[in-house]
Amino acid sequence: MPEETITFELIRKIQLEEQKLNTLTRLPTNFFGAVSNYLEQKKKLVMGDDRKGSLEVKTIERLVEDIFNRRERKILNAAIIAARSGL
Repeated sequence: MPEETITFELIRKIQLEEQKLNTLTRLPTNFFGAVSNYLEQKKKLVMGDDRKGSLEVKTIERLVEDIFNRRERKILNAAIIAARSGL
């Protein structure tokens, strides 16, 4: 998948696809690195009492963690199935 601009909407879309599908979702090139940069930029923009901005950063962090955890489980399940079936 070509590199895409990371946005909240893209992260949410990927999280929903990861949740819906039993297989790994195709991620944009360097997705996790790009999300890390995106989050750093967001955090710099959020000023002390900007509750809406802080909430958005926390939501993005939760979404990315969910994507990572779901992908990790899918990979581990595939490895277990392969080991049990002798593939």
